[in-house]
Formats: sequence, structure tokens, C-alpha cells
Amino acid sequence: MTRARKWLLGIGTAIVALLVLAAMALAWLLYTPSGLRFALDRGVAMMHGQFAYASASGTLAGETTLTGLRYRDADGTTLQVEHAVLDLQPWSLLGRRLHVRKARIDGIALNIVPSKSPQPSGSFSLQPPLTLALDDVRLARITVSQNGKPAFAADSLAIAALWSRSRLVVRQLVLRAPAGSADLEGTLAIARGYPGRGKASIDWTQDGTRYTGDITSQSDGKTARLDAALSAPVRLKLEASLALDTGHAWTLALDAPAFDAKALPILPAALETLALDVHGSGNASGGKLEGSITANGHVALIDPAQFAWDGKTLRLDPLRLRSPAMPGVASASGAVHLDAKPVSATLDVDWRDVQLPADLVGQPLDTHGEAHFVGNAEQFALKGALAIGPPGRLANLDIDLAGTPQAIQLNTLKLVQKDGGLDARGSIGLQPRVSWKLDAVARKLDPGAFLAGWDGALDFTLASEGQLTPQGPVATLKLDKAAGTLRGRSVAGSKADLRTAPDNLFAGSLLLVAGQSRIQAQGSGGKRTDATIELDIASLGDWLPDAAGKLRGRFTARGAWPQLAIAGTLDGDALNVGARRIDKLRLTASIPDASKPGGDLAVTLEGVHASGLDFDNVNVEGHGNAASHHVRITASGKPLGFVMALQGSWQAASKQWTGTLNDVELAPQGMPAWRQLQASSITWQDGKASMSPLCLGADASRLCLSGARDARGTLTANYDLQHLPLQLLADLASGADPLQASGDISGSGQLTIAANGALEGRATLAAGAGRVAFASNADQPLLAWSSITLDASAAGSDQHATLHGALADGGHLDGVVDVRGSARALGGNIDVDLRSLAFLGALSTEIANVQGSLTGSLQLAGTLAAPQFQGRIQTHGFAAELPRAGLKLHDGQFAISGDPQGHLAIAGQIASGTGVLHVDGSTGLAADAPLTLGIKGDNVLVADIPAARVVASPHLLVTRANGVFALTGSVAIPSAKVEAEKLPGQGPAQASPDIVIVDAPPAAPVAPLAMNADIEVKLGDDVKMHGYGLDGSVHGQLAVQVRPTQTATGRGEIRVAGKYEAYGQNLNIERGRLLFAGTPLDNPGLDIRAVRQIRSQDITVGLSVRGTAQRPVLTVFSDPAMEQAEALSYLVTGRPLNALKSGEGDTLNTAAQALGGLAGDRLAKSIGSRLGLDAGVSSSEALGGSAFTAGKYLSPRLFLSYGVGLFTPGQVITLRYTLNRFLQFEAENATTGNRASFNYKIEK
Repeated sequence: MTRARKWLLGIGTAIVALLVLAAMALAWLLYTPSGLRFALDRGVAMMHGQFAYASASGTLAGETTLTGLRYRDADGTTLQVEHAVLDLQPWSLLGRRLHVRKARIDGIALNIVPSKSPQPSGSFSLQPPLTLALDDVRLARITVSQNGKPAFAADSLAIAALWSRSRLVVRQLVLRAPAGSADLEGTLAIARGYPGRGKASIDWTQDGTRYTGDITSQSDGKTARLDAALSAPVRLKLEASLALDTGHAWTLALDAPAFDAKALPILPAALETLALDVHGSGNASGGKLEGSITANGHVALIDPAQFAWDGKTLRLDPLRLRSPAMPGVASASGAVHLDAKPVSATLDVDWRDVQLPADLVGQPLDTHGEAHFVGNAEQFALKGALAIGPPGRLANLDIDLAGTPQAIQLNTLKLVQKDGGLDARGSIGLQPRVSWKLDAVARKLDPGAFLAGWDGALDFTLASEGQLTPQGPVATLKLDKAAGTLRGRSVAGSKADLRTAPDNLFAGSLLLVAGQSRIQAQGSGGKRTDATIELDIASLGDWLPDAAGKLRGRFTARGAWPQLAIAGTLDGDALNVGARRIDKLRLTASIPDASKPGGDLAVTLEGVHASGLDFDNVNVEGHGNAASHHVRITASGKPLGFVMALQGSWQAASKQWTGTLNDVELAPQGMPAWRQLQASSITWQDGKASMSPLCLGADASRLCLSGARDARGTLTANYDLQHLPLQLLADLASGADPLQASGDISGSGQLTIAANGALEGRATLAAGAGRVAFASNADQPLLAWSSITLDASAAGSDQHATLHGALADGGHLDGVVDVRGSARALGGNIDVDLRSLAFLGALSTEIANVQGSLTGSLQLAGTLAAPQFQGRIQTHGFAAELPRAGLKLHDGQFAISGDPQGHLAIAGQIASGTGVLHVDGSTGLAADAPLTLGIKGDNVLVADIPAARVVASPHLLVTRANGVFALTGSVAIPSAKVEAEKLPGQGPAQASPDIVIVDAPPAAPVAPLAMNADIEVKLGDDVKMHGYGLDGSVHGQLAVQVRPTQTATGRGEIRVAGKYEAYGQNLNIERGRLLFAGTPLDNPGLDIRAVRQIRSQDITVGLSVRGTAQRPVLTVFSDPAMEQAEALSYLVTGRPLNALKSGEGDTLNTAAQALGGLAGDRLAKSIGSRLGLDAGVSSSEALGGSAFTAGKYLSPRLFLSYGVGLFTPGQVITLRYTLNRFLQFEAENATTGNRASFNYKIEK
């Protein structure tokens, strides 16, 4: 053997030996308990104490048992495991795969502490670093907290899943926790070539809100489909699909019918209702979303939202929003750079020709503008330029701000209005403590451009600076150079120079002025607060819209914080806010030490009117301290009075409040008083509360209430009601025509509401024989019954209610309603047999003498959020009177039927006069469900009152989509007779809108109905009108167009024929046309020509009216041609001026007055010269407007005249005597008053 071969053999032997040793070492490490402990100890040493364990047994390659596991990272996040049994397959790690065959882990406690050091940002990925395979994993007793505060807890979690770079497969998931549960049945697979089908259900309560729903997944190995349905607290449905190839094509559909937004606490408080209908599609490179979002009844259409994704950047290009109910469009585009460090974004938003409706912002507002945002988590900037304001009064607003996590810098906030604006700048500190610095200057600022009812022109300078320290706020505020008006009230004199410090909360002075009202405050310097606030409110309307009344008061605050002594008085007279009114108010309060609640309070109110209740007197008295306090409330009035006394005590050691409710008394007007039968005690401690039975009795009537709340938030309530008179409820519900009721109600119940909203219990109500009628017509009951019973029960997610009503006329009203399961499935039936519909007259003053019957049966289905009705309800022999229209409707038949899909079909007819009106359509039960309703009829009597008898033939179609109504079709009026002077509303003229009544409550803005209307109106040959001098006929055709927030317009022509009486003469209307060419309905073009024939002299005279209805132009013409004064004389008297008889001159003067203006003045002078008088049209101070005046100089120095107001009623006699060429005496005797003056004249 050569030396080389020996050398190679030695090396090979050494390598084999090393491999054998390595294999033995690896086998020892994986398959022996000592190897397990060695690996764990090396881990403990390498992690420098961050990792520790109490004991270990088993092997790494087999079953491993560990106890007392503890881990802590550098930031303080800790993980503790009491006991763990693991069965791993370590060899799978060679293929980058962690395979857990079995795991039993108990007692897991994770406390997360946010990292104090900035973390580098990087692109986010759902792909795991290695494949994770879990065959049988069960966790028990899991708690997760953040900074020591509990965030999540679970009793157990069982899971079996596979997660790799190409697939996600979940075969089992069972979660049980105090907050709820989550379960997966089947296989949830998102993996190419791996089919699966699974269903997951969730029932979870978070922050008192219960969420229930189901998720269904289905995959054929090529496409994965996901259906998710949330049934509580709102109804929401999500459908999605994903192609499991490299293109990853996807679809998405989200549907949420209108729901109460308060059911979801995460939504803004200002949001009342919300509905979603969003759908889209795309692939791995991007996609598009379309649909609608309806918030508080306002629809925003996504039209569309397009986005793109290249693996590093997400681009939005663009997102367009518009609304069918308002003009304009808004769009946004931008990008999110996920590969940047830190992640950054840019966003550009612009909107054009947007008009916000009055019901959304209080008044119509036009706006357009643009904004640009750029930044990341470390710094950002926002710049924008926009215009906003009422139509024709837009203001320009520029904003420029920049920020960091430490502070926000307001570089520019500039508002430019027509006559002034606002300029502000400053900064807001966020870290290490909140601080601010703000400077603002206003010049003729008009807040009414943005806030309805707050018109003004304000001047002021404002400066404020401060910060929030651990000891309290430190701040300054200075307001000066205040001038101008707000809501018609002067604010001149307002000023402030205030300083706030922890030891002195109020130092300096404050004066706020509004009209004749003042609010003044004064605080002295030093290390103690010594402040006085005085209120001298001449009218509450100076400060609040829709308010009136006087307030006077004085309050003081003295001492070192927080031991402030506060005392004061407040007096008010004729206070009025909206529909609520207090005739007199007196308040006295004294708190010796604000840090220790206690003191004295006395409130006296006289003449309280609110919510349909009227109280002559209300008195509130309170005194005491935390250990012992007393409150007593007394009120007398109608329809009831009440008394209540409460005594309480707070025990600081046990943190328990106890109270006793005494002397409770309810005194309904005209009925026996309900008095408390025994004292009721109330306790509260650590979230637990209870109230012993509060029992009230009046003769045979009795009502007892009690309740409790445990520490978990479960509420329990009990009631017991015996013989409650229905007349008491009728008195509370009565309107202008009081109701008269007989009978009483009894019942009892116990209800429990758990913290998660689950309802348990039972309630019953029963009424014996009784009836309800109007007191003015007590012999004709609206509704009479023999017995009525209502039973309701609840058990968890199931509720059941039964109603049975036996009516006195043999009819009945029966129903059974069931709500079951987390999906709130609805079931049951309703059976109705109402043989009298007289009760409908109590629902509206517009309908009377209702006759007919109603029968039907409905089966309930669907869910509580989306109910469905199957069956039919119909009326028979329906008849009613509409007094205001003078109509007697008869032979009515209406039916409503439902199908399993939730659609409602509406069909019916009713006769009026000789015609029959037919109604036919369909809709759904959701508030925003599509609607289609056809209204057709021929020769239907629609009005029959002394002033008008109108017959119409409507052929209309009403539809609704996306919350917007549309009205199309035609209305023909074949015949009508109208007495214009007798029409309702022809009373005294209303005040001009230019007249402002200072304390008058403003009219509440009425939300316009979002409707598009296109209607053809046809006037037949038998439409007659009489009144205001017209005796003729009207016919023609007009196309009317109505759009939301826009003035209604018309296109077409209305023709008028007949006679017109003017100046005592009947003029023939040769041509009468009202012209509409897309013009507003209240301002058509005029083309009217009325003539008088004087056949004896072969003369034709007349009036020509041109221009528009709002700006008419009147001209007197003649054939043959002559002066207008002469033509007017022929038109009025039939004779020339030189042939006028006595008294005809006055008639002619009246006609000249009617022309008014310059034309009237010229005519008046011409007529006056013919009559030998000085006449003309001029302004009269005595009458407050233009007047026709005729007079004559009785001597060279004495002038006497008589004048009549042209546009304001009244007469004036004027005597003017010239003393010399400089001085003149003038006396006037007018219907508005008498006056005398000396006029001094100097001529240059």
C-alpha cells in the first residue's frame, strides 16, 4: 500500500468516524431526554436570560413535555406557558417545514409591550418564512394583555391547518371564550389543486355589542369562493371569489341594507343610518369597485374606484363619487408606496360643481376645490384650495399644514369672502405634551356662509397659547378689536384677556356682547382663583337661534384648585327654545368645596311647556354632601303633576351609594292620584345596582317596578300592573280633539338582559272590554273590543309573542311572532278581521268618516332585519271624506300581497265623482327598496270646494331607485271651474322677506324630497276660471321638469280666452299666452292683449302686457293712434278727455295709478293738465311709498293736494304755504298720522 493510499484511507476513516460521531450526537440530541435538556440549556445561555423553563422531559424527536416556560424580549413583552406537550417532526425542518403532529398547551399568558425603538418598515407579506403544518393543536386558558391591560381571553382553541407559500388549508377551528365562540365545520382551502368546503360560524360579544354570523368557503382547486353573512348587530352579506392561478382574478360583492348605525359602535356618532351596495372585480394587478353608499338617507355612488398593484405600490386612479340627489362629482387619486421606508403615500382629491342640500348642512351650499396630501408616519403635509358657500356667495379657503408625530404646524388658513374673511396660523404640539399657539384675524367674516342662520360681518383679532401640564393647564387668551354683527346683533365691545394656571384657573377679564346682551367675567391675579361671571341676557335670541327670553345671573368661584367654592343665582323670564317654553326661572346654587361634592341647589320654574306637557310650577330642591344628601321635585300642571323625594348616602370606605325613594306621587288631571305605597331603596356598588319594589296605587289601580344590575352588566327588571285606566294613556296621547277611553290594562313580567344583549323572561298584558272615541263624538267609537291579550317570552336568541284581540263587532286581530337563532330568523302569522276602519280618522286630520273593513292573513318569514310576508290583506267597501278637498271617496278596494322573496304587490282602486282611480305597483320592505307605482284614472274628481271643482285624468308612474324618486307620465284636466277669489290662502298678505323680526323663531329647514319629475300637463277645453276680473277659459299643454335642489321649469304654452274686467270695463282678451321655454314655472313669458271696441266712433283701445310674470311691461294702445292719456280715457270711460263727466276723472286717475312708475307719472301729468290740476306720481314720506297726487294752487302762496298710495293703502291731504322765498310751512293729514314742518331752502 502506497503512502498516498494510506493517507487517503486515514482521511476517509476520520471522516467516517466524524460522521458516526455526528450521527450519534444528533441521535443523542433528538432521541434522549438528556439531549433535550442540553438543547434547552444552550438556548437559555444563548438568549442571556430572556428564555427560561422549569422542567423538561421526553425527547426532541418524540413527545416533549415542558413546564414553566418564560420568555421576555428587550422591550418587555412576555410569554408564559404553564404546561406544554409537543410532538414535533424535526426532520421536516430540512425541507423548510415545521410539522407539529400534536400539541397540548395549557396556561398561556402573553403581555405585549409596544416597542420603544423605531422599527424599519418593509413590504407586508402573508407568505410564511417556512411551511407550517399543524395536525392536532389544542390550547387552553389563553390570556392576552397589552401593557398589563386585558385585551383577549379564551378558554380553549383547537386547530388543524396547513400554511405555506402557496396554500392555506384549515381543517378544524374551535374557539371557546367568555366573549363567545367560533367554529369551523369541514375544510377551508385556499390552494390551487386542493378542493375543500367548509362553514364557520361566529357568536362574539365585543364592548357590549354582540356579533353573529356565518362564513362558507368552497374551492374546486381552481377557484375559491367565500360567502360571509353577518346577522347581528346588523344584516350584512359578503360574496367573494379568487382564482387560484398566477393571475388571481377576483370578484367581490358587499350588500348591507339600511341599518341603524348606532348598532355598530365603531361608526361616527353623527351617522344615523347606513346602507352599502359595493361590488367589484380584478386580478393580482388591480381592480375596480362600483356601487353605492347611503348615509343618513344621502346616496353616494362609487363611479368607479379603480386601483392598481405592482407588488410595491398600490395606486388609486381614480375614485369617483357622485350623488343622484345632488349635482357635482368628486374624485381622488393617489398611491401608497409599500416598499418605502417608512411607508409613504400621496393623495389628490378634487370636487367640481357640488351642491350640498339644506337637509344635510342646514342650507344649500355650493363648493368646488382640490386638496393634496403627501407624507408618511414620520412627516406629512396637506395643502388645499376650495370654494364654499351659499349659491352666489362662495368664499375661497386656502389651507397649508405640515406635521410630524411631535407637532402639527398650521402654516396657512385663509378664508376670503366677498367683503372680508379670516386669516389664521399657528401650531399644535402633540409630544411630549399637548400644547398650542394660534393667531387669527377676521375682517367682516360672515359665518353664515357655512352655518345656516349665523349670518354676520365680524371683525376681531384672537391670540391663544398654552399647554397641558401634569399640574393642570397653562394658557392665555386674548380677544380684541371686535366689531360688526352676528345674526343681526352687534358684537362691538367684546374683548378678552385671560390667563389660566394650575393655581389660578381664571385671571383677567372677559366681555362678550351680542345685541343688548352681555356676558362678563372678571378674575383677579394671585395664587388663588377669585372669579366672577355675570350674565345680562336681554334676549336669549341674541345668543341662540330659535330662542327668546331674558336671563340674568351672577356666579363666583373662589379658592385654590381643586377646593373651589362656587355660588350663584340665575333668573329668567319668558324663555323659549324651539317648542319648549319656561315663563319664569329662578336658580340658586352653592357648592362650598368642589373637590367634595355637596352644597345647596334650588330651582323654581313657572309655566313650563314641553313635549305636550304643561306645568304651572316645577320646584327642585337639593342639599347635603356625599355622606348625606336630599333631593325633592314637585310639579303641578296638566295632563299630570308629580312629586318625588330622594335621600342618599355615599360610603367612601365601601364605595357604596344607598338611597331611599319616598313620597312619589303622580296626579293625572281629572283622575285619582297615584301615590307611593311604601319606601323604595336603591343601592349601587362596584357596578352592581338594585332597586326594591316601587309601588304606586290609585283606588283599585296598582303598579310595581323593581330592578337590579350585577357586576357583569346583566339587567333584571320586574313589573306588576293592575287595572291601569286606559283614560290615563288617552289623556297623554290626546291632541287637539281629546280622546275618551274606557277599560283598563293589567299584566306582569320579568325580563333579564345579559351584558351580551341576550334576553330572557316573560311579559303579559291584558285588557278587558273597552273602547276609544273622540270626546266630541263619543257615541261613535274609533275602536271597541271585548278583550285583548299580549304574551311575550324570550330565551337567549329566541323570542316569541302572541296577540289575541276580540273586537266588539265580532272581528278579531290575532298574531304569533317568533324570532329564533343568531340569524334572527322570523316566523309566525298575522290574521286580521277589522269590520270598522273608523280608527283611521284618529291618525290624520285630513280624513274623516272612514268606512269599510279590512281582512287578511300574512305568514312571516325571512329575518328580523329583512322580514318577508306571504299572504294578502285587503279592504272592502272603503269610503272616506277629505274635508279640505271637499271629496267623498267611495267604492274603494285595496290589496297588499307578499311573496317569499320579500316583494310587496300593491293593487287597488277608488271612485271619486264619476271617475275611478287605479293604483298598481310593487315595492320591498327595506327603507331603500326599489318602488314602482302606477296611478291611472279617467275623469276623477280631485277637488270639489266652493272655490274649485276640478276633474283630472292622471297617468303617472312613480319609481324609486338608490333613494331617489322619479315621477313620469301625464295629467290631463278635461274640465275645471275655479273661483280664484275664493281659493284658500287668499287672506292677508304676508310680511316681506326683507322684514326681520328679531326674536321670531326661524323656520326649520325642510328636507326636500329627492325627486326627478317629468310630467306632461294638458288643460282641456272646459277649464273655466273666474275672479280678479277674469272670466274665461284656460287651455294648453305644459311639460314640467323638476330636479332636486333646482327650480321647477316648464316648456310649452298656456292660452287664456274670455273677458277681463279692468277700470270698470269688460275687455275682450284677443290674445292671452303664458310662454314657457325651459323657464321657471313662477315666471313665464307674457303675451297678453285685451281690447275694448268703441263702435260708435270706430275706435279700438286696449292693454298690451309683455315681459315676464315677475317683470311685466304694460302698454296702452289704440287704433287709430293717439296719445296714451287719450287712449286711457277711451279705455276707461269710452270718451275722450275733453268729454269726461263729473266723477269720471277720479276713475281715470285710478287707472293711471295702476300703471305706476314713470309711465304712470307721465299719464298722470297729462291727465291732470287736461283737467286743470297739477297731478303726478311721486314718493310720499307720509305713506311710505309712491302715491298718485292731484292738487291746485288756491293762491300764489297756498297749495292744496290730495294723494292716494299706489302700492301701500292710504290717503294724504297736504297743505303747503310759502312764507318767503327761503321758508315754507307744510302740514299733512294722512291715514298713518299727522305731521307739520318748516322747510328752509337755500339756492346756490
